[in-house]
Amino acid sequence: VMPPRRLSATAGKFICSLLHHDRTKRLGSKDDMELNQSSFFGNIDWALANAQESPPAFVPGVASTFERDRQEAMAAYLEKSKQGKTSEHRWTLGLEMVDLPPACSPSQPV
Repeated sequence: VMPPRRLSATAGKFICSLLHHDRTKRLGSKDDMELNQSSFFGNIDWALANAQESPPAFVPGVASTFERDRQEAMAAYLEKSKQGKTSEHRWTLGLEMVDLPPACSPSQPV
């Protein structure tokens, strides 16, 4: 098995050791400590990870996208409320408006 060239040598060696043809020689076949001791995971403090106290390696910028969507949804809601059009609508996850059938209204239980 040859790993993709775009991977580091450590990552390639790790993948190859997981995919070894002889399952008795595969990394992790003896116990899970083999995986933890692999050079691929060399910079991980397993005591902190097991205690769930290690900092995340990567934090995506999702919060800013969510906040922008929330602000846009709130602005749309406020505009509709100024026009008196909010009583015939309900909000789904705070992002989109859905028309209610005439028999239903927010004041009546469904």
